Amino acid sequence: MKFKSLMTAGCLLAAATSVYAQPFAYVAHSGKNVATGKFNVSVIDTATNAVTATVDLTAAAPPAPQPYPYSVAVSASGQKVFVGLQTANQVQVIDAATNAVVKVISLGTDSPGGLAVNAAETRLYVTSNMSNTLIVIDISGSGASEVARVAVDDASISNPEGVVINPAGTKAYVANSTTSNIAEITLDETNNVYTRTSLTSVNGSQPLGLAISSDGAKLYYSSLGGSAGVMTTATKALKSLPVGTGTLALAPTHGATSPMIYAPSNSLDKLYVIDGTTDTVSGTTYAVASAPAGAAVNPANTKLYLAMNASDNVKVFDLGSNTVTNTISLSAGAKPLSMGDFMGPLLPYTITATSDTSCTIAPAGSVLVNNLGRTFTSTGTPCEILVDGATQGQISSYTFSNVAANHSIASSPLYSVACTVTSSNGLGYLVSTPAGINQANSSALFSKGANVTLTPATNYVPSAWTGDCAGTADGASCVHTNLSANKSCGVYLTYVAPAGGPFYNVNKAAYYQNWADCAAAASADDYIKVANTVSTLTTTGTAGLRVKMTSQWLPTDNTTKGTYAPLALTIKDVAVIAGDGSDPLKL
Repeated sequence: MKFKSLMTAGCLLAAATSVYAQPFAYVAHSGKNVATGKFNVSVIDTATNAVTATVDLTAAAPPAPQPYPYSVAVSASGQKVFVGLQTANQVQVIDAATNAVVKVISLGTDSPGGLAVNAAETRLYVTSNMSNTLIVIDISGSGASEVARVAVDDASISNPEGVVINPAGTKAYVANSTTSNIAEITLDETNNVYTRTSLTSVNGSQPLGLAISSDGAKLYYSSLGGSAGVMTTATKALKSLPVGTGTLALAPTHGATSPMIYAPSNSLDKLYVIDGTTDTVSGTTYAVASAPAGAAVNPANTKLYLAMNASDNVKVFDLGSNTVTNTISLSAGAKPLSMGDFMGPLLPYTITATSDTSCTIAPAGSVLVNNLGRTFTSTGTPCEILVDGATQGQISSYTFSNVAANHSIASSPLYSVACTVTSSNGLGYLVSTPAGINQANSSALFSKGANVTLTPATNYVPSAWTGDCAGTADGASCVHTNLSANKSCGVYLTYVAPAGGPFYNVNKAAYYQNWADCAAAASADDYIKVANTVSTLTTTGTAGLRVKMTSQWLPTDNTTKGTYAPLALTIKDVAVIAGDGSDPLKL
């Protein structure tokens, strides 16, 4: 049996409860499907132990050599699954909601060993068998870029395999399988500074798989030679854990008070059990034929999933009865490896995502999430995003975070309402409800299903509605009910002067028909509002009326009460107040 390199990475996570939705397991096939000639990942629903999807990795891989899918890491949110393809020198990224490859990360000449993703899902850590380094890749944006690499051994060839990150996110540990060393890498992700801070010999054990305790105090390593062990991370003290030869993977329980670590022997078809409290190996082993490679425990700590490389299936080992209770058949030729923690997280909440005509939300359908949420994107134009029925505006993406309940999201079309206005004085305009159309905007976008009412500005009367408002009675507003298409119209607005006259004394709340009446009735410093029907006004001879002009209409002397120098005022807005500078023009 041929193995190019083998590893596993596991973390002891928060305890699970059975009320949450069961997660999915992602099993990478190192072999080619006999029927289709493709290399795949099988997606297993751990609630039913059924294969619910098969992801093709061949389409995005180079035509030659064969890609050899090998290592797997699942992000903490469960959104992304990372698969290392060794001979293709790439990592393919699967969107767990759609079970499709959405990104390919090329590693150039580097062959991926183990994979790990930080909790923030901004960094992907890849061990390289070719360069004996830990490669750090920024995955925070839509792309992916290498930001650093660290030598994990002093030897020219160390074949680094398993990699895990401690719960604090400050350290990474790498298993050097050929040189039997464990490298500790200090992580400064903020400044992109990554430094190897120790290199600990593990006495010829040839470690591949790693698992770290929930407090980060203990690191467990598997062993090709049969001498697995545990290292105290603070002191680097070692304790040997005798298991059978060919233990490739380590699968810890998650956040248990009494953690257990399962070590299957690929060469002996046996399962060894390590007590994480006493750090001892149980005297009882269990038969698990044939050739177990990858291993992972479900978050509820009830089932162990074993990728059986020689028999093209996955064995389900019940942790209560310590027996194999299910065998999940894969395609002929699959040769599953799936090295790494290939188990997805608990996903207790559902976000129902709905697309609409010309507006597409992705991913769509019932999307399972945990409290970390996920990002949805909207394509199409013009469209808006609705979250739980409330509009978020014309945006292209929306991220749910701190999720604690089910939600809905939809991408919905926006429709244009536009109206050409002509008026008796050239100054009329329409106002819409909901808001959008106003004096500055003759058109606006509105939600699908909206009821849009077009109403003239104050002191204007509409008539001769045309277009999509044809048939609206003179004097009435135009209403578009249950908007489902773009609307356009035309309207003529007749100006009607305010009741009582075109001049209004704000202080006395009185209207006047002409300027002289207004001046005669005004006391010093009254504010006078002038309707826009008055196009020209000469202020000569207005003794007793003081009107301080703004800088727009500044006369030669704007402080003298009484007679002004002749001044022509052109009124450009409806009912303008000429203020004293402290009170600007009001409409």
